[in-house]
Amino acid sequence: MKKIKTTLVLERRRLTVVRTKSSMIETYCKVCSKQVLMVSPALAAERASVPVNSIYRGIACNTLHFVETAAGQLLVCCDSLKSDLRS
Repeated sequence: MKKIKTTLVLERRRLTVVRTKSSMIETYCKVCSKQVLMVSPALAAERASVPVNSIYRGIACNTLHFVETAAGQLLVCCDSLKSDLRS
């Protein structure tokens, strides 16, 4: 009797799509004590013509104001971004 060898190959693929509602919102900045436009770090970097890591460095050094949303999204205060660019 001849043995038959069968090879079974299973392949799984998963696609995860992450969407943000908006990369900019108007909200209250505690440091500025007023309603300001807040943007994502990527958009802040684009507007300031600097690398994104410069934005994160500004946040770490407390030169840029920021909030973290309930969903965990980091947003940067545009007013602090403008004043940081001037100095």
